[in-house]
Amino acid sequence: MSRVNETHQSIAVAVIATFLVLLFTTKALSGSPTTTAAKGNQKIPSSPSYWLPFLGHALSMAFGKDSFLAGMRSRFPEGIFSLKMAGRMHHFIYKPSLAAALLNLQRPAEDEQMLANRLLESTFGVSKKDQAIYNKIFPEALAQYKHLSSEPGLSEVTSVALSQVKQNIINLVTFSPNPMDQMEWEKLADVDIIEENAKEGPITQVDLMELTRNFVSITVIPAIYGTDFVENFPEIWKLIWVYNESFVLLATGIPAWVPWPRLQRGKLARRRVLAMLYEFEEVMDRHLNGEENDPKWQNLDNVSKLVKGRIELFRKHGVSLEGRAAFDLALLWASVANSNALIPWMLFELYRDPVLLEQVREEIAPYVNAVQPENEFGSAVWVPPVLEDIDIDGLITKCPLLKASYIETLRVYSGGWAMKLMYHDTVLEERGKGGESFLLKKGTYAHIPQELHQFDPQYFSNPTEWQAERHIRETVDESGKKVLTADMGTLRPYGGGLKMCKGRQFALREMLLYTAAIITFYDMQPPRGGSWGEPQTRKLVANRHPKKPLKVWIKRRGQLAEGEEKEDR
Repeated sequence: MSRVNETHQSIAVAVIATFLVLLFTTKALSGSPTTTAAKGNQKIPSSPSYWLPFLGHALSMAFGKDSFLAGMRSRFPEGIFSLKMAGRMHHFIYKPSLAAALLNLQRPAEDEQMLANRLLESTFGVSKKDQAIYNKIFPEALAQYKHLSSEPGLSEVTSVALSQVKQNIINLVTFSPNPMDQMEWEKLADVDIIEENAKEGPITQVDLMELTRNFVSITVIPAIYGTDFVENFPEIWKLIWVYNESFVLLATGIPAWVPWPRLQRGKLARRRVLAMLYEFEEVMDRHLNGEENDPKWQNLDNVSKLVKGRIELFRKHGVSLEGRAAFDLALLWASVANSNALIPWMLFELYRDPVLLEQVREEIAPYVNAVQPENEFGSAVWVPPVLEDIDIDGLITKCPLLKASYIETLRVYSGGWAMKLMYHDTVLEERGKGGESFLLKKGTYAHIPQELHQFDPQYFSNPTEWQAERHIRETVDESGKKVLTADMGTLRPYGGGLKMCKGRQFALREMLLYTAAIITFYDMQPPRGGSWGEPQTRKLVANRHPKKPLKVWIKRRGQLAEGEEKEDR
């Protein structure tokens, strides 16, 4: 027996010794400094060593990705480094000039669509047959976004969004304890009436994230999908948020049989949303054919030119109804899951800085026309104030603090991630004198995690702090007068090149419009006189979300009486 035990011990020691030799050999032989390619003057990006063969840096990325990448940024200041994961080399780029070079690469359309096709199938449910049709008509489909990104379409969708805000801003919070009297966005925001008869008006506790993103979704989507869509699918928003929670898992293509609760919830939510969008596409078919529809679908004329143009294009080329519903899911998700979730953060940061909040309110006052109508019924009857108009162009061009707040919110709370597969050996070249060039070999992946630059202390002092003023610049206008402006600088939150976000101009208008309206009509404070504190966040696709509900107390603000003049500013 002792001889058997000795044999087992020897085997165990040999296995452990072999494993340790493997680890240390891998550590010693892996990784490389920046080198020059055999042909030409291009550099090959540096790569740190790793312990485990094949897996490489995959475990470091899976557990503690943010801190690991930040450490690599400090270690490799040239703006690019490479990691080995699952046998593949992945290049990570954070220097703005190199990121711009990658995003602006001129590549065949079929190369650009290969990775996109994977997402269309795994995340949105587009069949291979419909993908093939879409690839052929991609330039025509892309051209439809002119209705959202340029005039006159941009003004048309913005005008619809503004009319919805004018109609609904007074009911962002109804202050009613009766769910039957509450608006749909309130029901999704865990409303709790704190005081109904407070001296300064009623006070309600809400989840700021849920209240705002649902309010924006329900009031902005009529500008794209029409009013009937929102009225007939009131439950779609809750499903979209469940779907968004599982978006990354769906994108990985994990098999459907894997019992991952979040993944299964996401698949179920997607199935239900697709069923609604399939119904919408059937209804649009009948509408475009001049056929009778159910009475609940009588206002389809206000569906946007973008959506109608896509439908007509897809019908012309034979995209199936299932495919059209899946493409609608992609558009709907992109319309509500990104900028909508940033508006609550912009509000949060403004409300917790009272000085900046008052400066922004003063700045926007000439462009936000809100009045209190005369009350002819006495104090027993409450007459709501009215938002008569908002000059959105004025907010964009004449309100640098508001725009700087928008830019800083994008920097701190958004985190897009661009990825490209290198189908050929590719050279990234920095523009300008002294610019470096790097060789990315065929079969490798190139990534641009936007947060690596957005939190780079070489570009942004105290990068984890939200500081709107860092984006303010003093310039001289055409008349020679010094003026303050706000600009993105080196930030590229919407990507670049062919894949640059097509809705970025509308997103800017949307964020400024809703923020200006809400801070004009409402005051917010932490519950029970507490402090705002630093929220704990988690990453969902392209934005950060709070780990816990973002609770605030909200109350109405008074407005100028009709006919009362605003003082000159």
